[in-house]
Amino acid sequence: MHYVERGYDGVSRDYPDCHISMPIKRRRSLRILTRIQKRFNKQHSRVRVIVEHVLSRMKKYQMLAQVYRHKMKDYSQRFRNIAGLINFRLETALA
Repeated sequence: MHYVERGYDGVSRDYPDCHISMPIKRRRSLRILTRIQKRFNKQHSRVRVIVEHVLSRMKKYQMLAQVYRHKMKDYSQRFRNIAGLINFRLETALA
């Protein structure tokens, strides 16, 4: 399942085969959201904020924050190494 933000309005039309979870927007015709819609948005944001925090931790490594200028065959291994370092730091912080 892919969790996206509200700005990606047409993504479900562009990728009909993917299961996409998007928060419910309040439209002009819908003045207020129902309780169920608000609860769904809150659950969606709980998952989304975890992903955003992990991405911000990963971008502290400049390889992921800037344009990658090395061989593309090395990119996935370097990305995995950075993810492993972040996981290691999280595990040691929790222990």
